[in-house]
Amino acid sequence: IQSTWYDAVRQKYGLPLDSRHLYTKSDWQFFAAAVAAKPVRSEILQSVAKWLNETSTDRPFTDLYETEGTGGWPGAHFMARPVTGGHFAFLTLDKACGGKAMDGLAFLDGDAGKRKEEAESQKAEL
Repeated sequence: IQSTWYDAVRQKYGLPLDSRHLYTKSDWQFFAAAVAAKPVRSEILQSVAKWLNETSTDRPFTDLYETEGTGGWPGAHFMARPVTGGHFAFLTLDKACGGKAMDGLAFLDGDAGKRKEEAESQKAEL
């Protein structure tokens, strides 16, 4: 359900943090990606990479930005903050619990293709 939802609400530059605004927190997206189905995880990471590659800034990687439009900042300029350590959340799962943590999340990928189709159908309805 979670992966289907993430896929349905994902914008050009990532997942909106909540339904009130189109801004996001990059660290939160990586936490979400860590526990999403593999196809959705890849799409989340690709959206963040797209933001990094398509937007212009002369500042360190921010953890707060808009998921649509120019991908700019919604007000406060959050730069190079400690929370960006969350960008490594999905990498830690490969090593956690003696390297078996990802095994516990395997159920997320069990029917990922079907969930992806459902998400695309939901997007079309929106």
